[in-house]
Parts: sequence; C-alpha cells; structure tokens
Amino acid sequence: PVIPAYAKRRRNIDVHSLMTYVGADSDDFEGGKEYGNAIHFIAERLAEYPRDDRHAALLAESIAGDRGLDMGKVCEDTVRINGFIAGLSGLAHFSEMPCSLPVGDTTIRGVIDLLVDRGDHIEIYDYKTERDHRNIDEYRVQMSIYAHSVSASRKGARVVPYLFYVSKGD
Repeated sequence: PVIPAYAKRRRNIDVHSLMTYVGADSDDFEGGKEYGNAIHFIAERLAEYPRDDRHAALLAESIAGDRGLDMGKVCEDTVRINGFIAGLSGLAHFSEMPCSLPVGDTTIRGVIDLLVDRGDHIEIYDYKTERDHRNIDEYRVQMSIYAHSVSASRKGARVVPYLFYVSKGD
C-alpha cells in the first residue's frame, strides 16, 4: 500500500503541563488533587444552580462523603465559594469554560473556572485550594494564557484575571 505524505498537525498541550508546582506534595495543598477536583465540581454546580448556604453545605457534605474528604473543610470552602458566586447575581457568568490559545504551531488549552461578563470588561477566575501563594508565578502564566484566549475570542475585550483562594475566601 501507498502511504500518503504526513500532513503537519498542530500540537495541543494543556496549560498545566507548562507549570511546575512548588510543594505539590505538601500539606499546603488542601487534601491534594482529589480535594481540588471536589471543590471545582461543587463550584461548577453552585454557578449553574444557585443555592442558599444551607443547601450549598448539603451539596458539599454529599460530595465530601462520596469522596472520603474532610466534610467540615469542604463545607467551609463551599460556603465561601457560594457567597462569592451569590455576589454575581444578575451578571452573565459561565463556569468551566474551555479555552485555547494558538502559539506558533502549538495550541495551549485550558479550562477557565469562572468567566463573568461585567459589560465593560470580562473577569476570569481560577479557584485555588492551597493555603499560600508559593505558586503565584506559575498561576500568572496560566491566567495570562486564559486572558489572551478570552480577549482574542471576544474581539479584544478587556479581560481581568483573578485567583480565588477558597480556603481564604480571597
């Protein structure tokens, strides 16, 4: 058989593959990757279906119980996220938004935790579960990629990136 010439394809990489986390195995990451995944799952549900704090805590208890996580800590962080999302009432907001940024022959892909359209600008948020800011430089790269992606897809819109440290509420 004749094999046709190989056509060059774009290379796709995940934004997290560009990042080197400091202390990723330490206790400063609240419960590790499973904890972070649970918090992101809960935050997505809260953004899609608003709840009062009592119902948000019930959701957190259910998820924490299913995954064997510290129920009290998950509930505390959930109530913080719920309060933040409740403050967006009336604004267009979207959770878990895929994004991509072409750079040369590579496309960098990621998922924005929360995108908020404020009319005159767009805010993007990424939830973080560690207690300190030791990876802030890595997160700046991540958020820059996200911001450039959104700005390009929204015809040059002004994009303001934020990190939301859920255990601190900031």
